[in-house]
Amino acid sequence: MTLGKAGDAPVASNINIDKLSPTVGELLTGTYDFTDIDGDLEGISTFKWYANNTEILGATGLTYTLLNTEEGKTITFSVMPVASTGTPLTGTEQKSQETDRVGI
Repeated sequence: MTLGKAGDAPVASNINIDKLSPTVGELLTGTYDFTDIDGDLEGISTFKWYANNTEILGATGLTYTLLNTEEGKTITFSVMPVASTGTPLTGTEQKSQETDRVGI
């Protein structure tokens, strides 16, 4: 295993949503892989959900239940990776692919 230079930011990759053809009322789950080539462990990474590329206020967990207001919109999940130690602690926000438009 090759370590990067000290000070490499953590990275979130393989950002996915478990259902790409969702419907209103359905529970979506976001998944991702965390890596930090400095060997730093994951801290408290942050999550966001988007409808038509607009942040859904209050949707900050690994899961999100679709509301009637999301009908016809595409959904995206994002991760801001955060390491528990090291510098920098925070990496760059990464997003999943968009879902199909939310159905009923």
